[in-house]
Amino acid sequence: MRSKRQRVFTFIFLSIILGVMLSGVVLITASNLIHNKQQNQIQLVEQFTYSNLGDNAKLLSKQLRAAVELEFLTITDNSGNVLYRYIQAEGKLPLITPILKRFSLYTEPTSLISSNGELYIEFHSSYDEFLQPFTGLLFFMFLAPSLILGLNSIFKTNKIMNNSLSGQESGNKYQNVDDQQVRDKLTGLATGPLFIKYFEQMLSDTQVNQSGYFVLIRASQLEYLNFNLGYPAGDRYIQLIGSAISTQLIKHPTEQAFKLNAFDFGIMLPSYSKQQCDTLINHITEHFTDSFLEQDVSAKLGVAALPYDNKTSLTTLLSLADTQANN
Repeated sequence: MRSKRQRVFTFIFLSIILGVMLSGVVLITASNLIHNKQQNQIQLVEQFTYSNLGDNAKLLSKQLRAAVELEFLTITDNSGNVLYRYIQAEGKLPLITPILKRFSLYTEPTSLISSNGELYIEFHSSYDEFLQPFTGLLFFMFLAPSLILGLNSIFKTNKIMNNSLSGQESGNKYQNVDDQQVRDKLTGLATGPLFIKYFEQMLSDTQVNQSGYFVLIRASQLEYLNFNLGYPAGDRYIQLIGSAISTQLIKHPTEQAFKLNAFDFGIMLPSYSKQQCDTLINHITEHFTDSFLEQDVSAKLGVAALPYDNKTSLTTLLSLADTQANN
């Protein structure tokens, strides 16, 4: 009985910890996106402000209301007189909004002064519609570990109850379903969960000297493309990177490539030297650069290449790769 209680406690503890971690990823992602959106909107407001040569508050307010989704907007003169004020009607906020505010991840109001110094503009953008989908994603990420661990326990129980032959057939069936569920829709590459499974299985074989290079390729222009040219342009960008990687994998079947998350690709290169690793990276980046024809957008990708062996920690490897890819 005690052993069963321990298993239940471990299940609950791991579910909560993993749920909190995944929810944190959603919160940080949402925060980064709205801060980037805020910077774009600040630049837009500045353009309208500087082009309003006569400091016409009425004209400026109409332009800003039409161009920017606003939570509030106040325009005053240099004597403090309120020339225009707008406050968004109160509505039901997305649940993620107060959570972002609670952890100081939300944006702050912005103040600007017109080029002639006669108008003072204070505003804050509204992100209600933008953040609405993140609320559902937040709940899903928090509950996902419980569902995954629970299903994993059920599958293990069924496997024990079945005989050897049926258990093997069932295991093959579940493996095929899992492979379908963790394939990235845009690139067809295996995703993060399979990468973790692959890495752990590789290191668990202590009888073989595992060594090589891990390459992380980051889609550094994805946010810019999504916000400025639309999500179809961002999807096409990801597909071209995936195609450049897949083309090299066909030539080198010992390599393993994964779509780790929205921005990052990971490639495992067993028994590769540093020179071989650099050559492969050059081939991938050259292939992508030739196919990426978007004007006024840099084709440079974030790249990190790190060696690994049997003693390498996956957490440390990913952390170092993340830092190197940002440089």
